[in-house]
Amino acid sequence: DIPIADTSGISTSGTTGLRLAIDGGEPTGQNSLCLATNDDPTLPGPALLINFVIPPNIESLSAHYQETHFPGFDQNNPYDGDTLRFTATWNDFVKTSAKLLVCRNVLSPVAGACAGGASWADGDVDGSKKTEGGGGSVGTSWANYVTTKSDVGHASQYWAFVCDTSGICSNPHKLLGDAFTVAAKPGPAVRTMALLPSDDRGNQHEYPIRAGDVLTFSMGWRTSEPDAVKELVCRNEVPPVDATCQRRQDDDPAYDPTYADGAFIGEGYGYSYGEDEGQYGFSDAWYTTTQNDVGTKDFWAYACDNHNLCGPALHGTFDVANVSPVITGAPSAAVSGDTISFAVPWSDTPGDAVEALICTTGAINSDSSCGDAAWAYGDPTTVSPATASFPRGDLGPGTYRYYAFVCDTLDGCSASRQGSFTASGAALDPSSDDCGEATLFVAKPRLSEAYGSNNEIFVRSRNLSPATECGTYGSTASDPSEAHSTAHVSSPDNYKFAEVGFIEYWLCPAGPYSGCYKTWRVFAEGGDGTEGPREATTGGTFTGYVITGGHWARFKVDNVSGTNTWNFYYKNDVPAGSYDTVAGPWTLLFRHGIAYGETGRRGPETGAADHQRDLLYKNCDSAPLCDWFSWGGNAFDPGYGTGGISGWQHRQVSHTEYMICNVATNYCPANPE
Repeated sequence: DIPIADTSGISTSGTTGLRLAIDGGEPTGQNSLCLATNDDPTLPGPALLINFVIPPNIESLSAHYQETHFPGFDQNNPYDGDTLRFTATWNDFVKTSAKLLVCRNVLSPVAGACAGGASWADGDVDGSKKTEGGGGSVGTSWANYVTTKSDVGHASQYWAFVCDTSGICSNPHKLLGDAFTVAAKPGPAVRTMALLPSDDRGNQHEYPIRAGDVLTFSMGWRTSEPDAVKELVCRNEVPPVDATCQRRQDDDPAYDPTYADGAFIGEGYGYSYGEDEGQYGFSDAWYTTTQNDVGTKDFWAYACDNHNLCGPALHGTFDVANVSPVITGAPSAAVSGDTISFAVPWSDTPGDAVEALICTTGAINSDSSCGDAAWAYGDPTTVSPATASFPRGDLGPGTYRYYAFVCDTLDGCSASRQGSFTASGAALDPSSDDCGEATLFVAKPRLSEAYGSNNEIFVRSRNLSPATECGTYGSTASDPSEAHSTAHVSSPDNYKFAEVGFIEYWLCPAGPYSGCYKTWRVFAEGGDGTEGPREATTGGTFTGYVITGGHWARFKVDNVSGTNTWNFYYKNDVPAGSYDTVAGPWTLLFRHGIAYGETGRRGPETGAADHQRDLLYKNCDSAPLCDWFSWGGNAFDPGYGTGGISGWQHRQVSHTEYMICNVATNYCPANPE
């Protein structure tokens, strides 16, 4: 027999011709080819012998997911990491064994392998079952593929072939192929959540949760895998990455998105097994609440396995109540020169800031103030003791009772602690029989184009004459001995005026001269000239504004452009804060006049010390455009008001700052505050 090296020219349906040639170089022996003819009586005629190779044929194909991890696996909802088993039934004309080959493309396999090595699964001949009969063999073969995260969320196409032991493979089961889909494996699921507060000593207590408490997040969970599980509690809804809470995109880098991150709990510890439902367990994680948590807070709780896979979030809220600070010891007071200082020891939730509040009564308001009955307010501090101070001013000699409080940033205040301080050696103001002295200090040059006055005034704590000095006022209180300071504009003829400032006086809530205590209030007044020169036709004191002695405040009277009406303003904080409208618009029958600062007192022993600065007046000569300008100077103007206050002198500190000084004590430094 002579084999034909190239069989591509052989026709399977028609005639095939052969042309013979002898070559290959110089022969070394006989070089001949003898062919018998078809009619030779003894020799067989020439014949073309063809061996047909029939590849295997796939009869059926299925693909399903094996239960590989836990009971109760749902084969219709495969997850990444699960095993996909391909199973094919086949027949082969040749009595041989075969394997299943699952490729990623439709190209014909080469030597029993997917073209280009692009396979999903390559079965094993030893893993096949076959039976033999007279017509060949039939069998079942299978191949496995373990899915990965890259298979999640899309259809993955495949083509199945059956290949025999000689590497001959069938046609693909389907020319267009088949496909499988994979879902992301769910993490452990949160089943229950309980929030258990305890104090800083570990003693559990009933609700409410208080700032500073240790909050236990107690979780019950379920997982379908025999994995270790931990509890993760986040501050926001952003899904965890690698079992770690994440910040939002616009969060500050210093922001901690985690409330609590628990430890992994494995099988055998708080862990049980259900034949049809997987694993159950319980975990705890802890968080110490702070002052910043006061109010309602959201949380998102997850159960996460040791493969950093977290299940769906359980969203919940918890409420934290503020814990008021407490005074931990006796407060102290010290008198040094013109300053009276207080120190109050305290404790509170870690990280909270408190301020000291020194009052003349043991009552306190809901806004952490004692209103008109305050000696001093301190600045917020996180360190004990909290301190506060106020200038002694003209406070006379004697022993004074006070009530100390500490209040936190959320208006939670302690109970009061009583104390006292003794002042000695301070001179009283010179004696006078006049129960109503006042003086005005005029802007220089003395012009009449002021459409407003804006004065920064130090709110003093002055000595007040007894409440009985100057008669009665109304039916329930005394006419208070008082001292006041105002920003003031008076008309050129001195008939009309507008002023706003503060008044310090006796408040006697129990009746005339009974239960009196010192208070400060915002004061505004105006006169339209109808009652005589500088007689008030409207105004008075205004409650609702926090004002105490010992700080700078700004007061402003302002003409409404193009009208005869005026507005009155007060700003408690200098330079911060914003103006409050105290009163107005009031019609006062004039538009502009002369800018003043006014100081007045009632009672012979009442102090008249005053300090005003940053003095401004409004000019509208270019109306409707108006602007504020600094005073060019200041001086006592004996032609206006009721004259100077006996025993006191004016001192110009600068063009835009002046003081009223005590003559007897010569107490008039440039910057006493």
